[in-house]
Amino acid sequence: MIAAVVTVGSPRAHVAALLAQGFRRGESSAIAADLRALRETAVATVRRATLTLDDATCRRCIAAAVWAQSAAMRAPEDDRVAVMAHVIRELLTDAPESYCALDRRVRDVCERRYPSTAAQRDVAALIVEAVDAQVRR
Repeated sequence: MIAAVVTVGSPRAHVAALLAQGFRRGESSAIAADLRALRETAVATVRRATLTLDDATCRRCIAAAVWAQSAAMRAPEDDRVAVMAHVIRELLTDAPESYCALDRRVRDVCERRYPSTAAQRDVAALIVEAVDAQVRR
């Protein structure tokens, strides 16, 4: 008999989902609707993942997400969406299948409208590295 293992929670991906909940408003009604859908996907993903992560891991993920959001907010205003989207997508690398819908939403809503530059990706990489250190303690 072959047993299937379904993994729902992943600390890195959970931080990504927590961060994605922060996208709230857009400059047009079209982007506002897309951002609302992105946020709803993130909220649903966080709810599902929270059921599979222990309390200590959830607390580390929340602290890492708060830190990462603060770090991204220090970027110039015009860079923030691209930096945050790149952080989220990087944290979702190798995430369980339950995070695929969130990954697609971030790609479709953020990365296609706000493609990242090399400098923005460098900032995002520093944030991801710090998040990894925080959630792997």
